[in-house]
Amino acid sequence: MNKFRYIITLLLPLLLAASLYAGERNNSKDYPRFTFGAEGYAVQTFADYSHFNFISREGERVDIKGMALKYFINGQFLLNAGINVSRNVNISLNIGYAGVDKGERICPLTMRATWFIGNNPLASRWFTLLDTGTAIGSSTEKPALLGKIGGGYRISLNRICKLDFLINFQCAFIHPPTYEMIEGNPIDSENLRRNNSIVSSFGVGIGLNF
Repeated sequence: MNKFRYIITLLLPLLLAASLYAGERNNSKDYPRFTFGAEGYAVQTFADYSHFNFISREGERVDIKGMALKYFINGQFLLNAGINVSRNVNISLNIGYAGVDKGERICPLTMRATWFIGNNPLASRWFTLLDTGTAIGSSTEKPALLGKIGGGYRISLNRICKLDFLINFQCAFIHPPTYEMIEGNPIDSENLRRNNSIVSSFGVGIGLNF
C-alpha cells in the first residue's frame, strides 16, 4: 500500500501537467474557421511604366513608352471573407474600392493567401500575405490586374476579434485614358491600339477581422 501511495504521489504532478498541456492544445484549436473583416490603406505611388499606341487626328501612328516617377497618395478600402484552412493559413476573397493612379479608381476582386507565424491562432503573431486578382477600372472598359505582397502583425483582442497592422508592395496593370500630345483631346477608341500602364506603390493599413 505504501508503495502504491508513493507511485500515485509521483504520477500526480505528471498527470496534472499532461492535463494542462492538453487543455492548452484544445484551447489553441478553439478558433473560428470562417472569417470576415475590413481594412483600409494609405497607398503611396512611386513609379509608373506606360505604353501608349494610337492614331492621331492627323493620321500619324504615335507610340510612346517609358518610366515615370510619381509621388501622390491614394486610399483603399477592402472587405474580405475567408476560411482558416489550418492554424497558419487563411484563404480569403477580397472586394472593395481602390485608388491606383492619379484620377484612376478600380474595384478589385482578389484572392489572398495569408500565412501566420506561430501555431497558436489565439495569440498575437506576425504574418505574410500574397494577393492577386482582377479589377474593373473606372475610366476604361478593359479589366485591370492587381498583385500585392506584404505582411504585418496581428493583435489578438479576444477569441474572434483581431486587429491587423499591414504593409505591402503593390503593382496594378491598368488601362488609363489616352490623350493627344499637343491639344490634349481624348483618343477615340477606334484609333487606340494600346494604353497599358503598370503602377507600383507601397501601402500601409489597418484592418479588423473576426
